[in-house]
Amino acid sequence: MPLEVVAAYWMSRAYRSNKKAFLLCWALITETLERRFDRAFGVIRPDNEWDRQLSDRIIDHMEISLSSAFEEADTALSREKLLEQQLRENGIEPWALPRDGQ
Repeated sequence: MPLEVVAAYWMSRAYRSNKKAFLLCWALITETLERRFDRAFGVIRPDNEWDRQLSDRIIDHMEISLSSAFEEADTALSREKLLEQQLRENGIEPWALPRDGQ
C-alpha cells in the first residue's frame, strides 16, 4: 500500500477517537519533527535510541496525559448518541434534510 493510504487510515482512526491510533500518530509526528530538527542542528542519534524514545513516548507519557481528553470526547459522543435517540423516538430523523413545507 502507498504510504499516503496507510497514513490516511491511521489519521482517520485517530480522528474517530481511536486512542491507540492517536497515540501512534502523535508519537510518529513528534519523532519526525525531532529528526528534522536534529538534522538541521547537526545532532546525530543511533536508531536504537529513536526506537526506545518512540516506545517510551507511546507507552509511558502519551497515554497518561491524553486519557482525560479522550474521556471528554467519549462523554460528548455519548451525549450526541443519546440526543439522536431521543429525536428519533419523537419522530425526527436528526441527519435528514428537511422536506418541502417543513
